[in-house]
Amino acid sequence: MKRCLYILFGLFIALLFQRCGSDPDPELPEPSSTNKYFLWVDATANFSRLSNHTDSIVKYVAMAKEAGFTDLVVDVRPISGEVLYNSVIASQLKEWKGFTRTATFDYLNAFVVAAKANGLNVYASVNTFTGGHLYSPFWEQANDGTRQVLATLHPDWISKSYVWTGSSGKIESMWTYYGSKGNKTAAFLNPLNQSVRDYILSIINEIVTKYDVRGIVLDRGRFDSLESEFSDVTRAAFEKYAGAVMTNWPDDVFRWTGSGVKIEGAYYKKWLEFRASVIYNFFKEAKAVVKTSGKEFATYVGAWYSTYYNEGVNWADQTYDPSLKYSWATADYKKYGCAEELDFIMIGCYSATVSGVNNYITQAQEAVKNVIPMATGLYVDDYVAVEKTGAGKGKTAFYDCLVTGRKGTKNIMVFDMVHLNNELYENGSTPKYWDVVKSILK
Repeated sequence: MKRCLYILFGLFIALLFQRCGSDPDPELPEPSSTNKYFLWVDATANFSRLSNHTDSIVKYVAMAKEAGFTDLVVDVRPISGEVLYNSVIASQLKEWKGFTRTATFDYLNAFVVAAKANGLNVYASVNTFTGGHLYSPFWEQANDGTRQVLATLHPDWISKSYVWTGSSGKIESMWTYYGSKGNKTAAFLNPLNQSVRDYILSIINEIVTKYDVRGIVLDRGRFDSLESEFSDVTRAAFEKYAGAVMTNWPDDVFRWTGSGVKIEGAYYKKWLEFRASVIYNFFKEAKAVVKTSGKEFATYVGAWYSTYYNEGVNWADQTYDPSLKYSWATADYKKYGCAEELDFIMIGCYSATVSGVNNYITQAQEAVKNVIPMATGLYVDDYVAVEKTGAGKGKTAFYDCLVTGRKGTKNIMVFDMVHLNNELYENGSTPKYWDVVKSILK
């Protein structure tokens, strides 16, 4: 039986190679010591498998090495705002979806030790402007005091969104308005609040000074959406930036119609520019903290630059002028391109088709202009969904998109370890997604 499985696996990989060329693809760039192949390790998704067991961390890090990954991105500050390292600043993540961590070992350090033993680097990922999870029962636990999180300890830190209530627009705290409703995941912090900025910078500093990590990767280093952030703090900062008093706030930026449609206000484009300046300036501050310890500074962003103004991040190079292409950008929007502040950038090309991934890469390269290395980010669960439509389809699509990513940016980021591992537990099919990765990265 085992011999038959090996034969089937060999035939499957051979078919994959045949789709994209010979062994495995004549146009695939030769591996280089400068290429980065990142495997992301989400904090909560992997919590039950990894947080209590150093032997599990050792096992999966070794598997990452065997598959060809060069670097791990270990999420140590998830959306909840709790942490998975020994901190004197933030509370530890001890429970998630009914699983309680009883171990006391230092989670981040365990990854560092295991990675070093396998010749891999570790980057610590920080969910930047998040202060609490909005899913149930986390939200209820935080509100009744069972769980101590920033959203309840510092309610003034939470972003205020200009939301559509069903009949009109209204400024509401993300925590109280969206809590437990299921249509939002994270309660975002206000990037304009100086206490928030100081707190997050202290977290970053604690990590880079205490741990032998290669660097920091910011995740959710942004606003929640176009509807945020409309607090009094932000209004005052915007009025100073714009050099004008907002006499019809928040409709000066945009207003909601009776049918829930946004209508741009007189200061809408200036508002988008202002928000980009806020994130740009925070990136500069965070970079300074990271560089004091001689570490690398990077970020993850969605690859859809054309609409990423919704999140308030201009991740392009400053020589790229989006106002020449997009009507939402001012001529000064380009001043707040963050690329020059980064050592590299990960772009989430979350599509299960070659054309979709290629389009994301092309858009990103146009904006970043290759002034810094980029890594094509692929979401394994996209391919798991395709696999359900027919055996082998998801893995073939995953293979093709890995090839596309390596050709396009040379560097790869796979999200997430949990999705690679799920298949090990859920069924005995071969080949595994781990095997597909190995066929491309090794």
